[in-house]
Amino acid sequence: MDHGNAIYLPTVKDISVHKRHIYVEIGDNNNGNTIDADSGWFMASYPKQNQSFDIYVLTANSPGLNSVPTGSLNSIKQVVGDDARLSSSSESDTAGLDIEGWLSKMNVSDDDFVVMKMGFEHVTKEMIREMMIESGTGFMCLIDELFLQCSSSSSQDDYNEGLIEEVNGECMQFLQTLRDHGVFVHRW
Repeated sequence: MDHGNAIYLPTVKDISVHKRHIYVEIGDNNNGNTIDADSGWFMASYPKQNQSFDIYVLTANSPGLNSVPTGSLNSIKQVVGDDARLSSSSESDTAGLDIEGWLSKMNVSDDDFVVMKMGFEHVTKEMIREMMIESGTGFMCLIDELFLQCSSSSSQDDYNEGLIEEVNGECMQFLQTLRDHGVFVHRW
């Protein structure tokens, strides 16, 4: 998707005042490659105002392995183990992702500048409530900028055209809900 005309938060806000700068990507690891083209786009093109970002790529559907590669813009390493797990209700179930718990475990606070990219397929009704509960007490208040992927080319082969349109419609409605709540969000 072309993001040439997008207005990113660092183009209108000074991010140097934040303690840490974090990019989190939540994906499926369908190709066995935890650092995909989207993370590469972020590292190469996102306006970082000369700040170093810690990069976390959380994968959800790798049976037996939920990994969190971490690193700086110049060095990314894979971390595997109990401390690197993104919880889910089962090894292959993405519906139970505990993003709020992971952010808490990583000690993410309002002092940090956090950019997140995730697919709409990882968003559940329960997660929407957790993100938005009580006007800013949900984990969404820790995310400064969100990129939401409404559909992926890999998943489109598995669905009929009507279902794809329905999911995209739900995603667009969710994007508008986030914007109505003051979230700086882009469709990816």
